[in-house]
Amino acid sequence: MVFAVERIRTLNKYEKSILITLERGMKRYAWMPLEQIRIKTGLSESEVNYRLSRLIAWGMVRFNPVPYDGYALVFGGYDTLALSALAKNGTISALGSRIGEGKESVVYEALGLGPVAIKLHRIGQRSFSSVRVNREYMPEEGHCPWLIASRRSAEREYLALTTLHPDVSVPLPVGQNRHAVVMGLINGPNLSHCRLEEPDQALDTHKRRNRVSQGNHPRRSF
Repeated sequence: MVFAVERIRTLNKYEKSILITLERGMKRYAWMPLEQIRIKTGLSESEVNYRLSRLIAWGMVRFNPVPYDGYALVFGGYDTLALSALAKNGTISALGSRIGEGKESVVYEALGLGPVAIKLHRIGQRSFSSVRVNREYMPEEGHCPWLIASRRSAEREYLALTTLHPDVSVPLPVGQNRHAVVMGLINGPNLSHCRLEEPDQALDTHKRRNRVSQGNHPRRSF
């Protein structure tokens, strides 16, 4: 796991304040200056330095000394803010093991009112340069850091789920915060571990069901 749940649970209020300050500051800065962090949080320089050192050690913040002392959120810090908010509002109460990972997301089991899955979007982790070109929801110009891209991707997925459910067979949308989408957990084997004896027949069946579904339900734009 790329983050420690125990650290999320025991996160100091000053450390959380710094994470939120960095989140807001990264809309303007690629690396937020130390002095700006101190001003925005209202903490002393020694307190800020101490808390930042802990956050860096925990993999939530990154430091860059050139051309000035600057700090930025990494995915561990953004995960922490999203999961803390989801736990605070009662959407989730426990986090389980990782059940899947792709180029632009990672999925964990979790517990809410029942078993759920949490998908953490990772837009730009490996292909940020292509995201600007290939995604219509990205601005053509200007600074758009990965956290904004990941949040927008999560918002669009949650909108799609809430638009389609229950008319179309999609996971139950449960909640969304920042780059995290919480949805109903679908039990079953991982498709990457399955072997179809007659793949052509399965594909033909899937196509027929899609045609029937499209005939019964009008297309929706979102």
